[in-house]
Amino acid sequence: AYESHWNGLQVQVQNLSTVFEEGRPFSVEIEAADGGKLQWTGEISVPLGQSTGRLSLADLNLHKLWLYAEPWLAFELKEGQLLVEADYQLNWSDVLSYSISDGHVALTGLDIVPKAPGQLADTAVSFTTLDIDNITVDSATQKVTLNAVTLDTLAVSGWMEESRISLQELFAVDLPPGAEDEEESADEVPWTVALNKVLVSNSRVRWRSGFTDPQVLDIQPLEASLEHLNWPLSGDTKMSLDLSINEQANINV
Repeated sequence: AYESHWNGLQVQVQNLSTVFEEGRPFSVEIEAADGGKLQWTGEISVPLGQSTGRLSLADLNLHKLWLYAEPWLAFELKEGQLLVEADYQLNWSDVLSYSISDGHVALTGLDIVPKAPGQLADTAVSFTTLDIDNITVDSATQKVTLNAVTLDTLAVSGWMEESRISLQELFAVDLPPGAEDEEESADEVPWTVALNKVLVSNSRVRWRSGFTDPQVLDIQPLEASLEHLNWPLSGDTKMSLDLSINEQANINV
């Protein structure tokens, strides 16, 4: 069972009509029980089947969302906050089309641990900040562009025992019947993604396996960067990697 409630719901509408073709300004504000806020301002034209505006979702407590999906997940999301904001254009008059500009997504204070610690001991994922800025999406060209993905203070711990990989089991999803995604058609044009840069800083990985001596590798500090990454893969990508293993070996690439 999942319960939640929203406070301070405010809706402002000027000249509401389902007949006028011109968009009418709307404003919606909602505050969640734990302080998260949703703000939307924009225009909707029902006859033209289109809407434009800006949507902002700030300080959303991800633990509350995890409670909703908990029956199908192997991990517990103890903490984490989400920020999502973007300008959008949406048209459903004929074929659904949409575009997003000036998008920004940020996850802060994320802390993920196993729901059953006895089965997945020494396994966890956390970070201080994951920030993705200047996101654009265009359904007409099926292209996504991202300026920068910045990951700070990532801490990952896990292990491999024979055929078991703890992180794979941690993020396994047991969806209810009928919830699986439909397979893409072979004739469907793939989406493309262009990422300007990725920065990973102040991070750490602790990994245990029977393939190394010593079996536990403590990799810290871990710094990495990528520039000009495209999907499907194309062109040249600049990269750098700087890390230390068990305070004995240093690797700089």
